[in-house]
Amino acid sequence: APPTAAWRCPYTPRLYSTADMSHQLPANLVQIMEQRMKLIEQKSAYLQEQINQPAASPEEYSRANKEFHKLESTMELIKELRSKQKEIEGLTSLVTNSVEEKDMREMAAEELLEAVEEEKRLQHELFRTLLPKDEADERDCILEVRAGTGGEEASLFAMDIFKMYEKYSQNNGWKFDTIDIMESAVKGYKEASGTISGSGVYGKLKFESGIHRVQRVPVTEKSGRVHTSAVSVAVLPQADEVLMSNCVMRI
Repeated sequence: APPTAAWRCPYTPRLYSTADMSHQLPANLVQIMEQRMKLIEQKSAYLQEQINQPAASPEEYSRANKEFHKLESTMELIKELRSKQKEIEGLTSLVTNSVEEKDMREMAAEELLEAVEEEKRLQHELFRTLLPKDEADERDCILEVRAGTGGEEASLFAMDIFKMYEKYSQNNGWKFDTIDIMESAVKGYKEASGTISGSGVYGKLKFESGIHRVQRVPVTEKSGRVHTSAVSVAVLPQADEVLMSNCVMRI
């Protein structure tokens, strides 16, 4: 079933399910990831040596350099995760150390909770990075947002979500083009669609598909009651131009 995420703030894309982030990955999966991480670290170190090898031929240098750069983003995540795990070890030591003052232990305990949550997020992000690549990952994509349960408030939330992805696309240097918008009575969006073009766009956004949920006090609410609204988000890879041409020729 699609993930459900709590809404946080406008123009901040989820990019991972906050529902999933609240759960620790299974121990056996973490163990497998650890093995993969060590292999990647070893390969990265080996490639670095190859790149710095004066005797390497231009072909060897080019091949090693290309493979090394392919691992860069994964290595950054691994380094960030390793650093966070060291931080957790230090904070755990402070919390369990009875010599420390009570205020110091309580502060460390709060920081520890935040660090553990960040570790979970990094583990999930790294796990997603290690999944086999989809051939469509490098394609542009089509974004479709539809208001769900929640009436007019849901249409306002759908508008927030759509504008959030538009802003995120602009911040990443991607091209965002609106295809169609169906407005609600309160000028929210019942439905909205657009195209996003850029390097590896579909691979970066495909996990956004699903149900997004928000609990907030609507601007139209006078008694201060919290309303729950939901929208559906679909991210679809754009068809390959060659494939589209073949389909048109057959028609």
